[in-house]
Amino acid sequence: DWRRMSKVLVHARKLGVSTTQRMYEIVIAACNRFGDYWLGSAEFLQMVEEGHWPSQPTLEAGLIAMCRAQQWRRALDVHRNWTQSGDDNESHSYKQHQQQKQQQQQQQQQQQ
Repeated sequence: DWRRMSKVLVHARKLGVSTTQRMYEIVIAACNRFGDYWLGSAEFLQMVEEGHWPSQPTLEAGLIAMCRAQQWRRALDVHRNWTQSGDDNESHSYKQHQQQKQQQQQQQQQQQ
């Protein structure tokens, strides 16, 4: 039952259990499959907030959820963030990716 999976994820967060990108991937896909796009979108954003780097299927599922929940601006922002990154490395966390991006910007500024 997809609602139970989502509840397990919520309880895991409350208990301080370390979540993984794969856990979110399963829940987001299940939410989309059963038409709860708002929840799928919320779980995707929570995943990013926690610093998990989404796989390509999870990114697509998150964007689909946002679009079907009519969260256009969020979907565009997420799409823009990942397409501008130019980095497909799924082993990096989002926070690591943001740090690398900041370091690159600082290096470019120093070179100018």
